[in-house]
Amino acid sequence: MLQLDKFNLLIEKNVISSDEIDNAIDELNDLVFDDISLASKYILSIGRYIYKNKCTQLVRKFIDLCDLAMSVMTNEEVLSNIYKALIQIYFTIGLYSLAIKYCMLLEEIGLEDPKELVLMYFYTSFITSNMNMVDKAFYYNKKYYDTFSKNINLYSNNDKILNNLIYLNLNVIISLISNDIERAERNYNKFNAYISEIEDSDLKLKLSN
Repeated sequence: MLQLDKFNLLIEKNVISSDEIDNAIDELNDLVFDDISLASKYILSIGRYIYKNKCTQLVRKFIDLCDLAMSVMTNEEVLSNIYKALIQIYFTIGLYSLAIKYCMLLEEIGLEDPKELVLMYFYTSFITSNMNMVDKAFYYNKKYYDTFSKNINLYSNNDKILNNLIYLNLNVIISLISNDIERAERNYNKFNAYISEIEDSDLKLKLSN
């Protein structure tokens, strides 16, 4: 098994093959019993890989690994990592009801890291919007924005901008899903107005692409 830092770097750069991920899953079946905390970090990374690359052929095997890890889990950090991985997996294969189940379980744990909370609220809002649960989607998008704003000092300037754009864009999407065209138009205008205020030309170029 590659060192975790190197493993994550390969996933981030997307230069690791699905066969290598498949082999890593096999190795993790043993690591779960030797070091569940470390195994859960690999599990989270693999969940991110499957989500990014839509490797549905690995899903069943990966879910079995998560079930095994949950059967021997020892603390909330481990459980949190597994839940976050399963949220991404079930979202990838369109099982939104299961994805939202693990969002709710993740919220129940009581995450202490503000950035983890922000990410969890984003997932919950995005998934509930895909399930046409409009009130919940607006509710969790507001929690996403409020938690991010409360801890804004933890983010770089570009991350602040991107989080604001995500919030505004989700409001547009949820409004359209609810057929509230007037509200969608208002939020779309806010979204465009915010983009026009961005001074970083490189970031503007990335957003336009």
